[in-house]
Amino acid sequence: MGEGRRTIVGVVLAGGKSSRMGTEKSLLPLGGVPLVERATARLRPQVDEVILSANGNPDRFRNCAAPVVPDRVPDGGPLVGLLDGLKWARAAGATFVLTVACDTPFFPTDLASRLLQSIANDPLGTAVARSEGHHHYTFALHATAHADELEEWLGRSERRSLRGWLERQRAESVDFEGTPDPFFNINTPMDLALAETWAGALDEQGRTGIR
Repeated sequence: MGEGRRTIVGVVLAGGKSSRMGTEKSLLPLGGVPLVERATARLRPQVDEVILSANGNPDRFRNCAAPVVPDRVPDGGPLVGLLDGLKWARAAGATFVLTVACDTPFFPTDLASRLLQSIANDPLGTAVARSEGHHHYTFALHATAHADELEEWLGRSERRSLRGWLERQRAESVDFEGTPDPFFNINTPMDLALAETWAGALDEQGRTGIR
């Protein structure tokens, strides 16, 4: 990674249980492309490197061409995935981690640049995306320097959340707009069907990151 600038590792959170879908959500196809591959392709141009946070057999993600970093605590949730991503990125010499959820296929293509811009004067800052008045806590930029603080904070209680961590860090909120909502996420078969009605047109416009 380059020196003398802020480098970012993108972390695709792909470890959800997908109970409402009845199958592993990250591998569900949207427009013929698995959700995790869509997320990876959409994120890659925005960051210096991409990794996946997921447990289980990493071979199922081989088409993503990204390292799989398993949670130290299986089924530990996105906060544990963030911690492992921060440690991996810090060891690689990166200054920030940008997390995204794999079940949100239309997230902004300027997500990284706008979050980074919001903390341009704070090398240890944190920023989180917001749309229509709602924060999207899995879409946030975190300084790798906070890895040890996060680990210590997690160790004091099992009842921790991304929201709680971002509030603790006094994260900057950055508003995004779009139609459909860029943070529309897929939780049910009905959501997937609705996303299919948008995906083709958005692919043609180049807004999904799929070529």
